[in-house]
Amino acid sequence: APTVPHPPPASQGTPDPAPVSTPPVSVGAPSANVDNVTSTATTPRQNNPLAFDQASVDKSETRPLLQPSTTPFKNIPIYGQAEPAQSISIFAPQNGDHLWPVPMRPFASIGWQELLLPDGSRYFSNSTLHVVTDIDLRNSERLDTVMAFLEGRDTDILPPQGWELWLRDAGESTTTFIPAKAWVHHGSRMVLFERPSSDPGEVIHKDVDKNDMEYQYWSYMVSHPAHVLLPPASVSEAIDVLTWSYTGKLFMSPHLAQLFILFLILDRLLPSSHPTPPPFSQEECQQLITLLRSFNHLSAQTVSVVRTRAVSKVLLRIAAWRQGRPLGDAMHQDSRGNDPPTRVPFRRTAGDFIVSLLCLGLPYLFLDRSHHQRFDAEGGVRSIAGPMLVVGGFACLIAAIILSASVTFITLPGMDDVSRIAGFIAIFLSASSLVSAVIALFRYKSDIEHPVAYPRGEGLILLSRRSVLLSLPLVFLLYAIAAFITGVALYAFRGLTTTVSGRQLGDLTQWAVIGTFGGVACILLTSQLLIH
Repeated sequence: APTVPHPPPASQGTPDPAPVSTPPVSVGAPSANVDNVTSTATTPRQNNPLAFDQASVDKSETRPLLQPSTTPFKNIPIYGQAEPAQSISIFAPQNGDHLWPVPMRPFASIGWQELLLPDGSRYFSNSTLHVVTDIDLRNSERLDTVMAFLEGRDTDILPPQGWELWLRDAGESTTTFIPAKAWVHHGSRMVLFERPSSDPGEVIHKDVDKNDMEYQYWSYMVSHPAHVLLPPASVSEAIDVLTWSYTGKLFMSPHLAQLFILFLILDRLLPSSHPTPPPFSQEECQQLITLLRSFNHLSAQTVSVVRTRAVSKVLLRIAAWRQGRPLGDAMHQDSRGNDPPTRVPFRRTAGDFIVSLLCLGLPYLFLDRSHHQRFDAEGGVRSIAGPMLVVGGFACLIAAIILSASVTFITLPGMDDVSRIAGFIAIFLSASSLVSAVIALFRYKSDIEHPVAYPRGEGLILLSRRSVLLSLPLVFLLYAIAAFITGVALYAFRGLTTTVSGRQLGDLTQWAVIGTFGGVACILLTSQLLIH
């Protein structure tokens, strides 16, 4: 092997260094000043194939970077090759643990887990308390406030068995804490804003709209996909819905012309069965089906959060779509009577108008009033059993008074035939009001024990037999009062004709006509307002 020349000796007492064996190199003139070359690290030369990670074993921080030399160099030495090169490797664990002890976060020490989503949002979950919160528990003050709220309350604040508490802060400022609570049941896929019982079946049989529950639940799962697995069969349900939506578009393809013509014929024969546009486009169906099926080939740890969010987004759109447009019977078998028809027949509209006109618009007062714990958000009226029973009792009391007064009225002397007929009509109507009040009471009791949803269309609300039946006591009562007043007025006018002058009779007739027209106008106006 060739030898590398070294600097000449500085004095006679300094021995020459022994030659060092190296690979063949070509030594030339330096390309830069020697002061710019680091002495403790190997600097690759132009034709030097070797590169060393570290040139010196001496790791003292007091060692100068360049050793002073008293003898001028004829040739530039190659530093760092007199000692063997060494490499330093840094151990990086694969499990992501820290190389040194890290203090536990305050919220983690009491059972909370921070869940960070890919979009940068985070929320916190406590598997022991079964509580999920959107409040930032990294702030110690917020953490203390939440724990004081959970521990300072009674056991009613914590979720029952099988439920999960979703806790939020409804306050607008960070200084005030206004808790907003919701209870989530993943098995039944529902979100309630009042503390439920331990059995979700009791909630299902109450006046709870399933579409609203589905929409609330999947909205919750879209924003909280990391702490719980999807409910069973949710992925297959999403794929089935996308497949159904995709095939709905295929029926409009020109390759199925015969089926399309048959569909048009049926559409003409059945105008109330117009097809509803699918909730997804054909391109969206293809992409989403491919995405959901691709999750089966990946590990669960990789796709758990992404799959949960994707399925939740699909089913959320379906739930929102069902609220406005009903699915077919195959996809929405639980919607018996819950979905309004797309087109109301003219005969039904005309019949509702005639019935509402004859009943003075009172049936519209009894729509959706049978559910004793339902809150009408648009009407702002809480429907409870008290007002309904008060109305029924009031109608029975007034009907009994009109009945007794009508019986007394027909026994008066000097009664002509017209007044007597009006009295008999008042007796019949007041008795009908009493009988219908008893029947309506039994029907109302049945509705409380077994609530049933009734269809309503857009614009003009459709009447139901229940609403008409509940309004009959008041309808008969109003007609009985009108008949009784008519009989009394006719009897008074016929009796006064022999003793009262024509001028006084004309004044009485004028005021009677004005009062009659005013009463009829008031009834029509009330009916019109109740219809709309």
